[in-house]
Amino acid sequence: MTPGYPALDFAEWMVYAMTGASFHPAEVVEALTYFDLPAEEEAAYDAPYPSRIYMAGPRAFPSLVNDLAGVNGEAWKGLTAYEKPFLTIWASNDPGNLGSKKTQVNLINSIPGAAGQAHVRLPEASHFLQDDQGAEIAGRINAFIAANPR
Repeated sequence: MTPGYPALDFAEWMVYAMTGASFHPAEVVEALTYFDLPAEEEAAYDAPYPSRIYMAGPRAFPSLVNDLAGVNGEAWKGLTAYEKPFLTIWASNDPGNLGSKKTQVNLINSIPGAAGQAHVRLPEASHFLQDDQGAEIAGRINAFIAANPR
């Protein structure tokens, strides 16, 4: 998390996303990256939202997270039967539950296609790990594809 950015539980985060006067997309990405974003990248994240009236999607998105037990049962059933190669690349510094080591290990242990793959937790990455370690991720995905031809 960016220093000075308040740690929020997910319910508080949903309320902030919907109502926070200072909310803007670059703030969200910057808060959940390991490295500071260059000013031009922050501007690019904010560019599609020139004023508050354009931010309905990013503001509502956190509220769409499905916290209802059992509603993802069919999806989980499909994943636990998935036998094609499956790779996880996780950020070691993701503060959210979905970014936890426990979540990654659960996927690795539950999805048959994950067996024997080169799973990793990147030490210098946070929730938006594609911004923190884009080249590293691309290299690992390329190696994964090369090692698992169809």
